[in-house]
Amino acid sequence: MTEEQKKKYPRSYRFDVETVGGDRVFFKSGDDLNFEINDKLRTEVYKGMPLNLSVEEKALFIYFRICKLLKYDENFIYSNKLNKNQDYGTDFDKKKIEEIEPGSSIICSDFCRIYKKFLDELGPDLECVAFSYGKSNTSHWSVGFFTDRVSLEMDPIDIQDATGYSDLMGIKNGMWPVGIKPDTYMTPENKQYLVDIIDEIYTMSVGEVAKDYEDFIELLKEVPDTNYVSNSGIDANKQEGKSVLYEKIEAFKEMLRNRGITGNEAISTFIMFSSRLGFFRGEMNEFSFAWQRNDIQNENSKKHERICLIQGKDGSIHSVNFNQEINGHMVYGQDELKSALATGKIVYEDSKYQIPLEEK
Repeated sequence: MTEEQKKKYPRSYRFDVETVGGDRVFFKSGDDLNFEINDKLRTEVYKGMPLNLSVEEKALFIYFRICKLLKYDENFIYSNKLNKNQDYGTDFDKKKIEEIEPGSSIICSDFCRIYKKFLDELGPDLECVAFSYGKSNTSHWSVGFFTDRVSLEMDPIDIQDATGYSDLMGIKNGMWPVGIKPDTYMTPENKQYLVDIIDEIYTMSVGEVAKDYEDFIELLKEVPDTNYVSNSGIDANKQEGKSVLYEKIEAFKEMLRNRGITGNEAISTFIMFSSRLGFFRGEMNEFSFAWQRNDIQNENSKKHERICLIQGKDGSIHSVNFNQEINGHMVYGQDELKSALATGKIVYEDSKYQIPLEEK
């Protein structure tokens, strides 16, 4: 933004440290941007982007593409939730960030650094700023940009209370972006301009029309109800050894696989379907979240995957790993689950929320 533009739109220059103040730490330049964007990521982010877009449209296109291509790092959640002594933080790591490619796991600071790096290449008509709340190596990060028409802040990671999802999860499901927050000082005309281009660019970037919350409920139609007939043509209610709950979980996993959704975003989608939409309510008794440690000999191993433990009305316990197609859905008896918990193969995320087991 030029000095003349700053004078014309003083309220848009919201990311100036002097005007915002507080406990935010700002990153406009410096070592945090001393890296090269991974070639594979660059190719996929720019894939299908027309050259004649406005600078704001390009910035939104890039945001939607990164949300669709990258996923949140489950092990970072494990480290925080269970207070494990793992080498996780938001300090700049050049080697790590240059290895981030489509399908990689990231945390908030990775997203913000990469997004700012992309936007800094768009020219002088746009300024992008990444910032953390408090100390940069321990706090949550967001990012924002402003032009002569638009000033906004973006948080792709945090789940928004009003909707129950984040953009990193929602955009993979084709849902309307909720992490984009326009500056309150934008004029009504410019706010409408932003809404219009979000709608248009989302379809162009993500490959489908953005759905609002009510439209999202229609996704349930992609997942068969209790009268589900499997691919083999066998009614799940009559298939020996396969309960309705088992088949519903498998159908749900298949829907996620078709959308390329795994890991933490799959867990978030499950929460949406089960808690808010009640898809599993008829067959499910309880559910909880836990961690499956793949290297039980090393307590500090980063080889952890977040799983769902679902208890059916019939007492069966389903361990669901949305990262695995093979052996990603196991049915435990109570003794088997107790053994897995005792050996540390499975660790509850929150001790207050556990599958109730009978005492012997």
